[in-house]
Amino acid sequence: MNPDIDRDWLKLTKDQAIEFAMDLYGEKLKRFIYTYTKSWPQTEDVLQDVFLSVYMNLENFKGESSFKTWIFRIAANKCKDHLRSWHYLHLQFTDKLFWFDKRERSAEDELIEKDGQDRLMENILKLPVKYRESILLYYVKEFSMLEIAEILNLHIETVKTRIRRGRDKLKVFYSEEEGNEFSG
Repeated sequence: MNPDIDRDWLKLTKDQAIEFAMDLYGEKLKRFIYTYTKSWPQTEDVLQDVFLSVYMNLENFKGESSFKTWIFRIAANKCKDHLRSWHYLHLQFTDKLFWFDKRERSAEDELIEKDGQDRLMENILKLPVKYRESILLYYVKEFSMLEIAEILNLHIETVKTRIRRGRDKLKVFYSEEEGNEFSG
């Protein structure tokens, strides 16, 4: 027996529908969202956004698809919005940027690495948003150019151009800092 089909979602009050949806789909949605975020705290945040959106837009559910399909479509869209958000990209970038090896290193090595990471972060943050997001998605999040095109709703050639131009701008930033000694 499929509780989604047997339930007449359109006859429920908003509070009843959201409570039933949370009970029925909460864990499945959480696992689905985690496949996007790969972080339980971020998953919880996106899940709350999903249920808030379901609650706010319940009157827009027409019953043309199953409620499950509708709620998972909302979840997928919220996940994509989350992956495109500057907060997420910044969080991912700083996590990856400031990740240190577990091996023993001298204090001098760590200071040199931290200085280099700080300079890289400063220079990336100087980039215009359209280049910054492409650079972060490609080099930090390790999305393919095709995936970036889908995420940003752009043509793949546009993504390639933005990554190339972003790299070129980073080279200029470094050459200005190093007095044209940068050979990237």
